[in-house]
Amino acid sequence: MDIYVEKKFSAEKLIPFVLFLIIALVIFMAFKFFTKKQEVSETLTPLATPKIDYTFLISDEFNALEKFPVVFEPGPSVTPGKVNPFSK
Repeated sequence: MDIYVEKKFSAEKLIPFVLFLIIALVIFMAFKFFTKKQEVSETLTPLATPKIDYTFLISDEFNALEKFPVVFEPGPSVTPGKVNPFSK
């Protein structure tokens, strides 16, 4: 009568895990080696303050413009679709 005893630890079961760890380590090191961060040297210069020419507000062309027509004027002829919840 033969008695079969299962080994708890065997090299045959350990080899795939070790190979997986080695492959994962090689991939990790390859990414670290090939994706080195390049140093970016930026020289920050202060931005110049913009100078806006407001003289167009008193020009004849600006004063000759027509006012934009008011399309919606609230009044008794307009019935709202629903009550404004923020009116209180």
